[in-house]
Amino acid sequence: MKSIKIAVIATVTIQVAFANLAHAYSVNSAFTSKAVVKAVNTNGNSNANGNNGTNGNSGTNGNTGSNGNTGSNGNSGSTGNTGSNGNSGSTGSTGSNGNSGSNGASGSTGTTGQTNNNGNGQQDQTANHNDNNQNNPTGNGNNTGNQGNGLGNNCSGNQGNSASVGCAAGGGSNGSNSSNGTNGNNGNNGNNGNNGNNGNNGNNGNNGNNGNNGVNGNNGNNGNNGVNGNNGNNGNNGVNGNNGNNGNNGNNGNNGNNGNNGNNGVNGNNGNNGDNGNNGNNGNNGINGNNGDNGNNGDNGINGDNGNNGDNGNNGTNGENGDNGTNGDNGTNGDNGTNGDNGSNGENGTNGDNGGDTPKPEKPSTQLEYKVKPLGLFYYDSITRIFNLTPDVDAKAVNTLEVDKFEKGFKVQKFWTILGGLGAQMQFYFTNASGLQNLLGFSIGLAPEKNKTALFTYFAKDTKELNLIKRHIPWKAEDLYEWSVGDSVFYESAGGVVFVAGAGIPFLKASTTVATQGSWRFYVQKIDDERVYVNATRAETKSAAAFAGTVALSVGQGALKDVGQGFSYEIDLSDFEAARAYEDMLKGNVVPLQKMAADSLNPFVQTVEANKNLLSGKTKAFVFGIPFMNVSTSKSNFYSVSNVKNLKEGLTVDNEYGIYSREVIGRLINRHKNRIKSFYGGVTKVTDKTNKLVSVDNKVQFSWFFEKDHGDSKSLNNAVEDAIQDTGLDYLAVKAPASQDLGYINVNLKVEADTNFTRALAGANKAAIFARMQKSLVNSIESYFKNGDKHNLCVTTDVDCKAQYSAESLKALGKIKDLSETLAANYGKDSKAFAQTYAKIGEQAWTNQFVFKAVLDQMRFCGSNVVYEVSGEKISNYQLQNVTSLDSVMCK
Repeated sequence: MKSIKIAVIATVTIQVAFANLAHAYSVNSAFTSKAVVKAVNTNGNSNANGNNGTNGNSGTNGNTGSNGNTGSNGNSGSTGNTGSNGNSGSTGSTGSNGNSGSNGASGSTGTTGQTNNNGNGQQDQTANHNDNNQNNPTGNGNNTGNQGNGLGNNCSGNQGNSASVGCAAGGGSNGSNSSNGTNGNNGNNGNNGNNGNNGNNGNNGNNGNNGNNGVNGNNGNNGNNGVNGNNGNNGNNGVNGNNGNNGNNGNNGNNGNNGNNGNNGVNGNNGNNGDNGNNGNNGNNGINGNNGDNGNNGDNGINGDNGNNGDNGNNGTNGENGDNGTNGDNGTNGDNGTNGDNGSNGENGTNGDNGGDTPKPEKPSTQLEYKVKPLGLFYYDSITRIFNLTPDVDAKAVNTLEVDKFEKGFKVQKFWTILGGLGAQMQFYFTNASGLQNLLGFSIGLAPEKNKTALFTYFAKDTKELNLIKRHIPWKAEDLYEWSVGDSVFYESAGGVVFVAGAGIPFLKASTTVATQGSWRFYVQKIDDERVYVNATRAETKSAAAFAGTVALSVGQGALKDVGQGFSYEIDLSDFEAARAYEDMLKGNVVPLQKMAADSLNPFVQTVEANKNLLSGKTKAFVFGIPFMNVSTSKSNFYSVSNVKNLKEGLTVDNEYGIYSREVIGRLINRHKNRIKSFYGGVTKVTDKTNKLVSVDNKVQFSWFFEKDHGDSKSLNNAVEDAIQDTGLDYLAVKAPASQDLGYINVNLKVEADTNFTRALAGANKAAIFARMQKSLVNSIESYFKNGDKHNLCVTTDVDCKAQYSAESLKALGKIKDLSETLAANYGKDSKAFAQTYAKIGEQAWTNQFVFKAVLDQMRFCGSNVVYEVSGEKISNYQLQNVTSLDSVMCK
C-alpha cells in the first residue's frame, strides 16, 4: 500500500488549490474475503448400527455384491476421481461385487435383518437420515427388517431406492463391504443379500450417481463406500483384507480392488462369498468379524465423518452418504462391524475423501487494519513579469510590434508562494485479501501547514538595473531606503490545518480536502522618501475541495470563503518609534501602530482607512498532470463584498460584485501559460459621515487576459488570434516581430461600462434593447460566414457550423434576456442577488464572439471604454483605447 507521498494544498487563491489538490495523495490498499467450509459428522451415528452386526449373518451379503451395483457407486468411483475415491472408482470394481450380487440371492437373509433389530439399529441411521432424507429418504429405511436386508449394503433395499445417494453411498458400499465384513459372517451377509436388494442399493449405486452428488466425491463418502474402502478393511475381510485392498478401496480404488472385491465380487463370488458364506472362510473374513471392529465401522460411522467428507459434498449430500456411513451401521452388520476394521479402511474411506474433496485447510479470515504514516504537504511556485514601458507608437501603422527598445525602463512584478506542512495519516487496508477487496482502500490525514506569499512591484530604469535589483520583504525600516517611490509589496503569512480524506483503487480515487487558515496580509508602498503607506488585514479563509479521477487526471469542485478586516496607515519612518511600530506590524503585532495612530498629537502615524471584505464562491475544475507539471481548466462564480471607510475624507465606499471567470492555467516546472476570461458587475455606493448617499454606480467590466513567461513570436501571434476569436474584434490584430524569443509576453483587454448600460438592461424599454441586440447578433453571424471562416471557428465539417453558432448564440442571448428580468427585480433592492445575477449575465456573454459583440454594441450606445494592451519584456508597449459616449436614444 502506497503512502501519501505529497499533498498539494495551496490556499493563496482557489485556483492554486484546485490546480493541485487532485494530487494531494494516492491510495493503494488490499481487501479480501474467504469462505470456511466445516465438516458435519453424521455417519458417526452409524456406529450404533454396529449393533446391526448380527446382520453379519447377512454374510449372504455376498449377495450384497449386488451392492456391486452399488458399484454404481463405483460411479461414485467417479467420485473416485474425487481423489482416492477415484480409487473408489475401483469400487466400481466393487461393482464386481455386483457379482456379489449373487449375494442378492442371499437376500432372504435380509429377513434375518428383521431378526436383527438392525432396523432398530438403523434408527440411528434414521436419526441421521431424518436429517438427510435425501440419502435415506425412507427415514425408517434401516428400521425395516428389510433394512436388515439393507444390511448388506445399506438401508433396506427399498432404502437403497430411497437413497438418492444416501443408502447406496458409502454406507451401502459399507453394506457391501460390511457384507464383506460380514463376509466374515458374510455368509450370513448373504442374507444381506437382501442387501442385494441393497443391490438395489446398487441402485443406490445410482446413488453412486448420487455419488455424483459426491460430488460423488462424497460418494467419496461413497468414499464412505470408500468406507467400503473400509470394506477395504473388508480387505481385512481377510482376503477381503485384500478387500483391505479395498481398504485401498478406501482408496476404494483399491475397492476397485474391491473390484477385486469385485473379485470379492468374486467375493461377489463372495456373493458366492455368500457362498463366501463359504467365504465364511471369509468367515475368516469373519475375522473380518474382527471387522466386527467394523463395528468400529460404526467408526466407519466415523467414516461417517467421512460423511463429513460428505460435507465435502455438499457433496455433503453424500455426507448423507455419510449416513450411508450409517449404513456403516450396516457396518454393524457389525460383524461387518468387524468390517468396522474396514472402518479403518474407512479411513481409506477417508481416501474416499481423497475422493477428492479432502477438507481444505482453513485460511485466515479478512481483517481490517491500518498504518500510521507521515503526511507531507509541499507546494512552491514563482513567476516574474517584466513590462517594457517604452511605448510602441507605430505598431498600428506598420502592423508589427517593435522590439528591444527600452528608453522608458521597466515595470517588474515578482511573485512567489510556498506552502509546507507535516502531519499524520491513517491508511486503512485489509489483510488476507484478494479480488476487489485487494484494490479498495481509504485513508484520512491531518496536518498543520504554513503558507507564505509575496508580490513585489518595482521599477527599473534600464536593463542593467533590471538585472541588479533584488527585492525581499522589508522587515527593517531601513530596507525601504533603497526602494524607489511607487515600489510596493503584498505579503501574506498564513497558518492553519489541512484535513485530507480519500478512497479508491489504484489509479482511480476520490478525495476531499478541507483547509482552515488564519492569516495576516500586508501591503506596503513607498509614497515619498520618508513615508510609506501600509495596510494590515487579519483574515480567515476556509476552503473545501472534492476531486475524483486518476493519478494524472481528475475532475472536482470546491468552495472558498475568505473574510478579512484591517486598517491602513501612513507612517513616517524618520521617527524611531514609528519605524519600530512598522517592524512590529510585519511580525503580526499591530498594537504599537494602533496606539500611535490613536494619539492625535503624534504626527508620524496616521490612520487612513478601515476595511472589511468578504469573498465567497464555488469553482469547478478539470486537472490533467501532476504537481509542478499540469494543465487545469476551471470555471468560477464568486460574490465579493467590501466596505472601506476613508477616515481622512469621511467617506464610506461599499462594493458588492458578482464575478465570473473561466481560466486555463498551465505549468511546466518554472514555465507558465495562463489565459483568463472574466466578468464582474455590481453596485458601488458612496456615503458621507452622516450616512447620506453621495453616489451610486453600477460598473461592469469584461476582461480577456493572457500571459506566458517564456514566450516567443508564435505564442504572441496565437494569443492575439485567440483574443479576436473570442471577441470578434478585428481591430485587435497586431503582429509580433519575426521569430524571436520574447521572454515574458502579455495580452490584456478590458471593456467597461457604467450605470447607463445597467439601466438599459433592467429598464422598462429592455424589450426594444434585446430586439436590437438580437438583430445585431443575427447580422454578425450572416456577415461572418458570408466571408468564410477567417477566425477558424468551425473545427469540423460534420455539422452545419453556421446553424450551430446561430442556435448557440440565440440561446445565450435568450438567457441574458431572462436574467435581465431578475436584474430588474433586484435593482436598488437586493444588492447581493443583483450582483450574482450580473455574474451569470457575464457568463452567457462570453459564450462566443457573436454574443459578446451583440452585448458590446449595446455597451457602446450607453458609453463604454475599451482598453487593449500588448506588452512584454522585449516588445515595446502597445496600447489601444476606444471610448464611446452615451447615446440617449439608443441606450434606453
